[in-house]
Amino acid sequence: MEQCPICHAQLNGADLCRRCRAELGKVKHIKRKGETLAAAALHFLALGEHAKAVRLLRRANALHAAPEIAWILSKIRAQESAGARRDERDSRDDSEAEQQVSQDKLERSEPCR
Repeated sequence: MEQCPICHAQLNGADLCRRCRAELGKVKHIKRKGETLAAAALHFLALGEHAKAVRLLRRANALHAAPEIAWILSKIRAQESAGARRDERDSRDDSEAEQQVSQDKLERSEPCR
């Protein structure tokens, strides 16, 4: 954290703002915790464990809202919704194919006597 979130004074690594005297040690700790959670989420994302990654990214975003985290979450959501649409389309295509096979079998079968 380079600037005080309250008065925007330069901090130069201090935990106490020289201008407004705000105690920022806990704020810095929470920010670091959010960054750690985001890093762990990226690790799980690289391993393909999307559910864990999303859960950690949401926690990280709650602690330290960063545009990068929001961007990653939006890309994951877009990918998941595209996958859901693709799965729905594939399921519909499979169902139509099964119906066509059944209809073809009926047409080829011998009539009952």
